[in-house]
Amino acid sequence: QVRQGRSGASRAAAMGSRLLEAYRTIGLVCDEVPFALTRLGRERFATVSIGKSFLVYDLDRLIVKAVAPPRLTRGDGVEPISALAALGERTFCACGSDVLEYRRAKLHRVLLDGAKHGFGS
Repeated sequence: QVRQGRSGASRAAAMGSRLLEAYRTIGLVCDEVPFALTRLGRERFATVSIGKSFLVYDLDRLIVKAVAPPRLTRGDGVEPISALAALGERTFCACGSDVLEYRRAKLHRVLLDGAKHGFGS
C-alpha cells in the first residue's frame, strides 16, 4: 500500500516501477576504444579506456572497482590506449607500440616493448 502525499516517482518506486528506476550510463565515461568484458566467479566486470588510463566497472552495481594510473612513456608523456582485453584479474592494453599486462589495475609487466623491437620511436 502506498501512503498519500508521496511524489509520483516515489509512488512508482514503492510499487516497483522499472520505468522510473535510477540508472547510470557507461558511455559517458569511456572513449571510442572497444571495452573488454570478464568474469571473476559470479561477478561481471567491464574494462573501459579513458584515454591514457582505464577503469574497471562492476557491472552488477555499475560502480568503479579499479582505476589504473596512466603509464609514462619514453620522454614524450603518455600514450593513449588503443586496444583492451581482459581475462580474470588481468587486463591487457596496447599503448602506442607497447603491450602491457595489468593485474588489478597495477602494471604487472610489459609483454612487448615496441621500441626494443623496432616498432616505436
